[in-house]
Order: sequence, then C-alpha cells, then structure tokens
Amino acid sequence: MKLKATIFLSMLLLYSCGKCDKDVLLGEIQLAEASRQSIPYSGTEILVFEDNHGVQHRLTSMKGRELLQSKMIVRTPCDEGFFDKQHLYYDTQREQIAFFDSSGIQIFYIDLVTQFEDAADLDDIAVYDFLLVDSSLKGNFNGRIEIITSERQNRVSDFHKNQFWNQSVALGDTTLFGRKFEDVYIGTSGDNRSIFYNKKKGILAFVLDENEFWVLTE
Repeated sequence: MKLKATIFLSMLLLYSCGKCDKDVLLGEIQLAEASRQSIPYSGTEILVFEDNHGVQHRLTSMKGRELLQSKMIVRTPCDEGFFDKQHLYYDTQREQIAFFDSSGIQIFYIDLVTQFEDAADLDDIAVYDFLLVDSSLKGNFNGRIEIITSERQNRVSDFHKNQFWNQSVALGDTTLFGRKFEDVYIGTSGDNRSIFYNKKKGILAFVLDENEFWVLTE
C-alpha cells in the first residue's frame, strides 16, 4: 500500500510541475435536435424481428437511451508525456443506446457524437454530428451504418464524407422481404452480411447470408 501511495504522489508531483499550460475550453456544442431524431428509439420499446423460418426475435434495451457529456479535442499544442499535455477542446454531447436479445447478448448499438474534419486554421475545421450503428449476430460482425446527420460548422469535404460511404450506402426508398421502407441505408460487412436502417424506424433488417435474414415486424 505504501508503495502504491508513493508512486501516486510521485506521479501527481510530476503532473503538477509539468511544462504545459492548462487545457483551453473553446466552447460548447450540443447535438442538433435533427441529429437526435435520427435515433427513433426511446429505449422502452420491444423490437420484434421475424427470421426466414418465421421465428420471432425480441430485442430490448437494458439501459435505455443515454445522453452523456463528452469532450472533442481539436488541438494538442503542448505534449510533454502522458501526464503533461495541453488540449484545446469543445464540451460536447454523446447519445447511445444498445439492444439485446432474450439471452442478454448485444445485437446492435447506436452512438451519436460530434466530430470534426481538421484544417490548418482552427476557425476552418468542419464540425458535424455523426451517427454510428454497429451490429453483431451469432457472434459475427453483421454490418455498420455511418451517417453525417448534421453539419454544424463549415462544410465537410467530399473526401471526408466518402470515407463513411465505404461502410454504408443510401439506397433511398426500397422493398425488403416484401415490405416497403423509405430513405433506407445499407451497411455491409463484406461477406454477404448486412443491415438496413432508416431514421424513422431504426434497424429494419439483418441479412446473415443469402438465405438467412431477420426483418422488422409491425
């Protein structure tokens, strides 16, 4: 115990005698309301999916929809080691929700955050809200959706946006397993596994292979 206390005090002393100045708060950016509406779940609902065999799968959220406080670091003007850094940052928000099957296994989660595209001039960085939907069925990654939901400051370059389209594609209005959906996005895993999502209903379907799928029921 004495050794741990000595190490802690030594680290604290090193930190307090650091060369870097204190972190600088540049401002506060809350998630845009339009971005928050991209998550259609309250966290109290039961999602029912039917598979290709007619078996129903019920998903629920254990913690519900969580709104958390976060930091977006845009510059580190001083870096003298792990305990001695100076950051320029924004206070931001993060919204998360995850759904699990009846066995307590996580099937998908959603993460809504504020991110930025860097630029040489601090005033020119592009700030945007970003939605991530990630899924896993039967122990395998099943696809990812990545969407810029709102551009908050300056314009995000086409080059930066194209990095997200490598993971997901906007299909528009489409029919999935006999049901029509509007403004659909598809995310794939590269091995015939995929997920479908829209901002009105959330996850619409999972495709596990060319013969196996889950589709959202009413």
